[in-house]
Parts: sequence; structure tokens; C-alpha cells
Amino acid sequence: MSEDFPNVTILGGGLLGGSLAMALIAQAAPPHVRLWVRKQATADAARTLGIHAATCDLAAAVEAADLLVLAVPVAATLRILGEEVWLPRWRAWAERQPDAP
Repeated sequence: MSEDFPNVTILGGGLLGGSLAMALIAQAAPPHVRLWVRKQATADAARTLGIHAATCDLAAAVEAADLLVLAVPVAATLRILGEEVWLPRWRAWAERQPDAP
């Protein structure tokens, strides 16, 4: 896993996301696992469990991801991915293009 996806980001620190993060870091050769959560208290709790790259900063969490795992409620998926992840990156890319308006 770590050879194919050396940087794994999991969006959502609930039962599914937290359990996956714990399983990944328990591997013999684990990938670098980032866990994005909404609340600082949840990030702090995840760090005490060994998920050292738990963060509330969504941009930092997805920055170098080779694999992005969605473990958030379906209703939150479009908001998180669209408004907070892909749209800002697309705008930044578009502004760097020579023919940008």
C-alpha cells in the first residue's frame, strides 16, 4: 500500500475514517496518513491514539495526497470537495494560465 500510495488522506475522523487511519498506521511499512476532522478536540484525540497527522486544516490535509478517502456524510461530500478543495485549486490554476481573463 505505501509503495502505491505513500501519502493517504482520510477526510472524516468518525468510526470509519478513524478506524481506517489506525489500520493503515499499524502496517509494517505504513504510508503517511493524514486525517482531516472538523473539530480541534477530535484532532487532539486522534493524535493521542497515534494518528500524528490529524488536522482541522483541509487544504493542508489534501495537499500532497496520493489517495483521498472520503469518510464523511454523503450530504457533506459536495460542500467539502467542491467548495473547499477543488474549486480553490481550479481557480488558482486558472489564474496562472497565460490567457486567463
